[in-house]
Amino acid sequence: MKRLSLYLGAVTLGIALLSGCSSPAFKTTTNADIRVPENLRREVRIHKPIDQVYANLATYAGECQPVGNLVMSPDKTKITISQTGFGPQMRSVYMVVDIAAMGQGQADFKGYSYVGSSMWLDRLDEIIKGINDPKACA
Repeated sequence: MKRLSLYLGAVTLGIALLSGCSSPAFKTTTNADIRVPENLRREVRIHKPIDQVYANLATYAGECQPVGNLVMSPDKTKITISQTGFGPQMRSVYMVVDIAAMGQGQADFKGYSYVGSSMWLDRLDEIIKGINDPKACA
């Protein structure tokens, strides 16, 4: 009986690994791989200056939940947020947000995700919510 359990476990693991090999979740992806038109999930005009957007995201990340790897360009005209997978795929990027200053207190938000599942769409919506109301979770 024990031998049968081990055999079934090995077969199940083998099937899982084989089916996962063709799955996009097992590819190592970069920001550039994600930033393609077919992965654009959200595009929004934000009516706030870029420095306020960054401050709101930092507040939201500190008080509510992490937003991912949050980086502002040295010239303070662009914010990039990237979120990687977890477990064996922690080097793969699954979500990228580009926020670009548009002048006159506005910014352009473009959210990309490798998978169009509700989990990643909800994640993008949470980031937009954090920009607009950084203490919304309180």
